[in-house]
Formats: sequence, structure tokens, C-alpha cells
Amino acid sequence: MTALASTDPRYEMLSIDELCEWLKISKNTAYKQHSQGTGPPAYRLGKHLRFMRSEVLEWLQTKRDSA
Repeated sequence: MTALASTDPRYEMLSIDELCEWLKISKNTAYKQHSQGTGPPAYRLGKHLRFMRSEVLEWLQTKRDSA
């Protein structure tokens, strides 16, 4: 990863707590979506899940309600 990428907010890695605060969802919901494969892409680092901000934004675009 370049120095630019490490300071670019799109590459920021979010914890489960940060993800839930940002999306205004419960940790239960986030874990359930992860286990069902319906949530944003995640990386397991040890026993912790991490989410790349840019990938969460891409995932959110797929959830857009067209109604």
C-alpha cells in the first residue's frame, strides 16, 4: 500500500463498532448480515472483523431502494 493509500479515507478500516455507528445499525444486525453473507465485505484480523470504508460504500450502492 502506498503512503497515499494509507491516508486516503476510502481505505480506512472500520471496526464492527465503527461500522454500526456509521450505518446506525446494531451489532446484532451486523453480525447476522455477516454470517448470512448479506452484509458488507469483511476482513477477519485475528478474532476481529474489519470493514474497508470504500467497500462498505460500494455495498451500500447495491442496497439502494429504487422505489
